[in-house]
Amino acid sequence: MIILSLKEAGAKLRLTERSIRRMIETGIGPPVVKISARRLGIIESDLDDWAKTRRVMPPGWPPVTTPDAVSATTAGPSEPLAYTTITRRKLPGPSPDLGLHIIPG
Repeated sequence: MIILSLKEAGAKLRLTERSIRRMIETGIGPPVVKISARRLGIIESDLDDWAKTRRVMPPGWPPVTTPDAVSATTAGPSEPLAYTTITRRKLPGPSPDLGLHIIPG
């Protein structure tokens, strides 16, 4: 078990120590270990697990590749999953969706 200082945890997440400390104080940060009366640490695996729970897609962004819902649940061992690929290209005419077009694969 590796215990990181708040500074090391912040560096791993590319945040400042103060940002990590603020997140912990407000209750939205990773779980901590009280090393001494004035020192906190974060178990590295807890930090990784916490960071995974914070993963979100930006609003309106489709995933780059997604398995078709039917294929993912019914595909047997010999059946490959069907994927949809998102490509970016300019099509003629006005394009309010910034040129994102779904091409079935």
